[in-house]
Amino acid sequence: LSDAYVKSVAPKPYSKDPTIRRPLEYTMEKLTHVMEWRKEAGAPEMEDLIALANGPETAPEAVENPEKLAKAKALATAVNAGS
Repeated sequence: LSDAYVKSVAPKPYSKDPTIRRPLEYTMEKLTHVMEWRKEAGAPEMEDLIALANGPETAPEAVENPEKLAKAKALATAVNAGS
């Protein structure tokens, strides 16, 4: 997660009492859940897939694993269409 995201999450008002800021423990718990979800969803490998999709089709990884290249291109298309 970027520093900007962490800084935007931490100072938000506490949902149980909007007059106070979120306690550090609460913020850490929520960020830990986000990081676990990202790992389970495969988010860390998505950056590599985008790089593969944007690279040449003759790259060793693309030639050795055409299924991964197809997955990478589908992801890149979805990201580009959604933005």
